[in-house]
Amino acid sequence: MYNPADNLEFFNRNINLDITHRCVLQCPRCMRHFKPGLHKRGHDLAPKDFKKICKDFRNVLMCGQMGDPIYHANFHDLLDVAIESDTNLQISTNGHGKKDIWWNISYEKTRQLSTHRWIFGVDGLPKDSHNHRINQDGEAVFKKMVQGAAEGNNVYWQYIVFSYNENDIEEAEKMAIDNGITFMMTESSRWLSKDDPLRPSKHFVNRIIGREFEMMGKLNDS
Repeated sequence: MYNPADNLEFFNRNINLDITHRCVLQCPRCMRHFKPGLHKRGHDLAPKDFKKICKDFRNVLMCGQMGDPIYHANFHDLLDVAIESDTNLQISTNGHGKKDIWWNISYEKTRQLSTHRWIFGVDGLPKDSHNHRINQDGEAVFKKMVQGAAEGNNVYWQYIVFSYNENDIEEAEKMAIDNGITFMMTESSRWLSKDDPLRPSKHFVNRIIGREFEMMGKLNDS
């Protein structure tokens, strides 16, 4: 039986996983609102199945469309699998609602990975992020971002530009730089119309070129 990992080119490709259907926020442009029935059919990815995936793919992205990875019931078990498999791991999250001990354990585990990224979605200054990420405590999330970076984790701030935050970009970027956090400005494509009240007044170019893991090894070595 053919094993993708036998082909090094295939093994080094990325795979993006929606590891859970769970999320506690109510973002109005989220797929959970556009297709509300789909997330009810999801489930948490079993660690044994994640182990199979890590065997075949070196670069794993956890960027949910129907759920946020940190709400997976056994998230730390998945981190253990990634550590054992020496997986390059990227975790995209809203970062909301977890206790200090959970973050302490999570950060300690990701530091054991050869390469990792924590990408936090905070759309605007932390005090304003709830304007899109409904129910998010952006200021509490930012404190955890600062903690992660201070402890040696690779922390990124994903800043989606909306009408309410387009004039705060420079201040947010300075906050990131001052705290050892990489700033990622990006745009949404999920506008309801050209008159969507959340749509910014002009286009903003992403400050980070995508290709997710292509440069991760270099980033980790720098």
